[in-house]
Amino acid sequence: MKNTVKAIAVAAVLTTSGQIANASEWKIGTLLAEGAEANTPTDGLYILAENEEGPAIMLGCSARLGIQAKLFLDGMTTENLALNKIKRASTRQIEIDTESTEARKFPWAYIRTKRELVSVRPWQGKRIFNAAVRGELISMSIARIGDIEITLPELNDAFTEFASSCEATAPKSKPVDSEASDEA
Repeated sequence: MKNTVKAIAVAAVLTTSGQIANASEWKIGTLLAEGAEANTPTDGLYILAENEEGPAIMLGCSARLGIQAKLFLDGMTTENLALNKIKRASTRQIEIDTESTEARKFPWAYIRTKRELVSVRPWQGKRIFNAAVRGELISMSIARIGDIEITLPELNDAFTEFASSCEATAPKSKPVDSEASDEA
């Protein structure tokens, strides 16, 4: 099924190994490396479904991938969110399945010391984003870690702001015809 990117919001209720953890809401922000400046208004733009116990989900606006997803297995809050140099990353095969898509398996980057998974293909982040928009259950089978089911809650204003700001999800504006403008 084709990934159709639409704009709107999320927070997450995550189930892992039979335990339920609740993320209260999505929070929007900007995260840049120390000393870096944004070149565009969307540089470093992200939305985070906070969860101190874990897992937590972050969707970022990426020039290379469109939407990049990060899954923090041990939880994350905006206060603890920071860009750190990664000394070592490996990969984990992750199968992602949603209610409206077929299961698809592909590696994600895995930072073992932080227990963080990072999407590496454009479809991975889009699939999570679209499931949030549709309010669908996400099932992830993570090699050497286990299975996680993510229930995404209703959309909120922070997610809507993210979706309308990120170039990968924002509605495309039509070019203004200069001749038509002159005639008016």
